[in-house]
Amino acid sequence: MTLVAWVLLGLFWLLLAAAAISDLRSLRISNSIVLATFGAAIALLFVRPEAGAWWQHPASFAIMLGTGMVLFNAGWVGGGDAKLAAAAAILFDLHELVWFVGATALAGGLLTVLLLGVRRLPLGHPNRRWLGLAIGRSIPYGVAIAVGAAAASSGLIAAGA
Repeated sequence: MTLVAWVLLGLFWLLLAAAAISDLRSLRISNSIVLATFGAAIALLFVRPEAGAWWQHPASFAIMLGTGMVLFNAGWVGGGDAKLAAAAAILFDLHELVWFVGATALAGGLLTVLLLGVRRLPLGHPNRRWLGLAIGRSIPYGVAIAVGAAAASSGLIAAGA
């Protein structure tokens, strides 16, 4: 993996972390973070010599955007979550997309169980100002998407991207 690819992968991971923290703090992911994540994913895609067939990456994006829109309309995820998932998905070919979705689902399940425990902490806990930790709030699924994308993209290192 070239130095440029490492830098872009690090930037991608930093942007995912920023999205996760933003979602955990305010239950919102800004469009600027989503666009920057999309840009970093596309830039990384261009320095990946082992990337799958070129058409698979926009297909992954379209699949995740369409799925995200359906889940958003059903009220199951937020708009920022749907956009972040699609932005991250462009980095992956269809085979890697399966790993991304699986890792995101696993992280989402673990996040939900963890938040059920954290939300039982005493009401005076100082972290209650973070909306994602507050009782009665939705699950900040951007955290799970960020973890899933980071895990799936770490597989690119093993593949020699």
